[in-house]
Amino acid sequence: MNHDRACLTARPMWLSVSRTALVTALASCVLVLPSLAASDDTEVFFARAASSENRAANVLFMFDISGSMGDYDDSPYRRITRLKQAMVDILETSDGVNVGLGAFNGTFQGGAILHPATDPDADACPNADCDSITLRVAVRQSSDDAEQMPDGAVQIDQPHLEFGETAVGVAELEIPIGDVADDAVEFASGTLDLVGPDLPFFFRPGDGAASVGLRFPNVDLPKDANILDARVEFRTVGGVGNGGVSALIGIDTTSAIGGSPPFSDADGLRVTDRPRLVDRLDWDDLPFQQNDDVTIETPDLSPLLSARIARADWTTGDAIALLFEAPNGQTLDADNRRAYRAVGNGTAPVLKIRYTARGPRENLVGLRFADLDVPRGATVTSAVVELIPVKTGDSVGRTGRRSCRRRGEPPLRAGSRRRPPLMRRPRSCSAASRRMSTSATRRDASAGR
Repeated sequence: MNHDRACLTARPMWLSVSRTALVTALASCVLVLPSLAASDDTEVFFARAASSENRAANVLFMFDISGSMGDYDDSPYRRITRLKQAMVDILETSDGVNVGLGAFNGTFQGGAILHPATDPDADACPNADCDSITLRVAVRQSSDDAEQMPDGAVQIDQPHLEFGETAVGVAELEIPIGDVADDAVEFASGTLDLVGPDLPFFFRPGDGAASVGLRFPNVDLPKDANILDARVEFRTVGGVGNGGVSALIGIDTTSAIGGSPPFSDADGLRVTDRPRLVDRLDWDDLPFQQNDDVTIETPDLSPLLSARIARADWTTGDAIALLFEAPNGQTLDADNRRAYRAVGNGTAPVLKIRYTARGPRENLVGLRFADLDVPRGATVTSAVVELIPVKTGDSVGRTGRRSCRRRGEPPLRAGSRRRPPLMRRPRSCSAASRRMSTSATRRDASAGR
């Protein structure tokens, strides 16, 4: 993890900036499209008059800053970011040369000289004649940034920094009705039918008005699951009724080992006399189908299931029973009804659930910026943290994480010994940096570590 950078602007009493000041100044200016100003070509080679003490070779770097420099090339970092790091590495290991910087972008003829050839070890602010100065300090060692994971383990050798909760991928469950006691029809007369040919919503000629119960066994939902979507899938019995039919859907809250018990003709085990959540969901206008075995689905039932697994008696693998009844005042007759397949007669109803497990508490990230060359008494006018994103994809970051760019302004003062605060929950980012800047900057010197 070596791409974090800190920057600050201060009004110094006195400041001498070393080779690394020019390193970051040269590297960072390729990040944005510069103004292409006219310049005397001789400035490339003679930023100051040659003398017997200044016989170093003059080297000019010309950088491509066109749009293609934003490409990743199957790398987590853009071309411009990799070029910047390469420039830092070259200048930090070079001696005996004066270095200049130019840029071109393919749109204009020629290029522009952004920085004439200069001794990298020269004082960037001679005689303290600067209103303000900007420092950019990178995190360069693995021990200068770290992640503390939810279990307390500290990692300092990961290629990226990631913030926030550890996300878990989406899981899916499909639980079919499995036994004759897992679906039931209770008629207004009090008769309970466990072996009927279909599930009447909510009338069967000869038997009258009905309510329907469906029990889905072995629902492997963890208690902390975040349910994204839940629906029951039915297969139609075609040509049954063409009038208007709606339903109210409730969920059984019977507290028993194994969750909701199978249906039976006993008190508390029928459809209508089971305990249930007060809130129910509306299923309006059940579609009429002329053909058999057409698939239809209920609305999203996740509010009901979420409330059920949140109860203290829920255990992963318990059974869930859903209860379907007609709203008060709905007409129930041979025209105003629907029918769906029951267990043992074609395709039985299936409960389909999509969910994620809630991640553990967020991990913490610490950043340490060494060698901040700010003299005692300097006033820090602004400070921000830059977070440089990595490319999203299966090969980068953890499952379910998102890349982002965040900037913050921590309340730091010059001379403070406090480390940068731990950063929390900006989704998922790699490479952070701290930048401090001011609007009244005449000459900038940059220091990169």
